[in-house]
Amino acid sequence: MIQAIKFVYYTIAFLLELGMVGAFFVWGYRQGSETLTKYLFGVGLAALVITFWGLFQAPKATHRFGFGLRMICEIVLFSLSALMLCNAGYKTAAAVFGAATVLKELLTFVFKDE
Repeated sequence: MIQAIKFVYYTIAFLLELGMVGAFFVWGYRQGSETLTKYLFGVGLAALVITFWGLFQAPKATHRFGFGLRMICEIVLFSLSALMLCNAGYKTAAAVFGAATVLKELLTFVFKDE
């Protein structure tokens, strides 16, 4: 049973990370006025969040934060992603993303995923 819950947890975590990158891209894309600036903002924001995640949040990160700081960063980044989706007009996606974030963070706290 625990293995099944952990499988669901890791699946939700991975999908949320992909969704976060997508949300940052969509919001950045919406901020541009010309085609070039749309893609620059979208790709730039996505690259920024990928870099931050890879350096400090990922399981094999070179400078991985401690558990508490990692949880705070996750909550901030995932909440920003939900707000960005809502601001971009994807209110249903933002609500689902927010609910999945709450579930994922509760499971992270329960499993103390180091």
